[in-house]
Amino acid sequence: MEVYKTTNSNHTAAFFRLTDSMKRAKQNGRPFCLFLGAGCSLSSSIHPITTEQVIKDCLIRCMGPQYNPPSVWEHLYKDFVNHVWECYASQDRREILYECFKDLKPSIGYIKLKELVAQGYIKRIITTNFDMLIDDVLSDIPHITQVSNLPKRAIKGGSDIALFKVHGDIENGELRFSPRELTTLPSDISKTVSEFSRCSCLVCGYRGQDAGIMYSLDTSSEYSAFWATPKRPLESDLYENSQVHDWMNARKSSSNFIYGDILGTFDELMTQLCCTLIGDD
Repeated sequence: MEVYKTTNSNHTAAFFRLTDSMKRAKQNGRPFCLFLGAGCSLSSSIHPITTEQVIKDCLIRCMGPQYNPPSVWEHLYKDFVNHVWECYASQDRREILYECFKDLKPSIGYIKLKELVAQGYIKRIITTNFDMLIDDVLSDIPHITQVSNLPKRAIKGGSDIALFKVHGDIENGELRFSPRELTTLPSDISKTVSEFSRCSCLVCGYRGQDAGIMYSLDTSSEYSAFWATPKRPLESDLYENSQVHDWMNARKSSSNFIYGDILGTFDELMTQLCCTLIGDD
């Protein structure tokens, strides 16, 4: 594998520490946790599904083509909460979001993620995503799925592989999208996030903007954490990134950011992990 040494990409040392952590977790029979954020699903759609675009689409669908979306994010999000999210009941919300995510096809990153799960390198998955991509790729692998605080479901008989969908999904509902839903999580959901992340972790495709999630992630420093993103979260940008750096520092993992257009992207990172880990088996 190439060693990337540019101003926009870190050295591969953090990547190799990640593969070492995943190998040791498997060898010692302990779980490794993968956290999937919205960035992991972007390449699985033929149309834009960034959070901003989803909000715009929902507003236009609900308010009509005459709606003129504000250019400022805060104003756009406020419109969405005030005129869409807080004005509809739970099943209406589910149906509205379903239209945004109904035609997704798993990208190569999800296909490679399935291989890593099947080979025993990943035992726990947390996702904030509303889509069904992770469910689709794991459908023939025995595991346990829990959506928000709904009862757990054993898929194919269940196993020690567990999937937790924190913010609900478009099939089962229990969706969380507004500030009051994301700032503080219910105690049982927060506890599950903490339990899942009480091991070696990789966070991918996530900006760390949900206070409820960031306060729930386990902060013990027994096992390292890794954070993969196209652009390294700047420590000087306290408004955007203070919670990310606080958590990584608490996990004694401040050197474990993996970033850049190669290893910092979900599809390429999963591909490289498969190549390195499964190629060695």
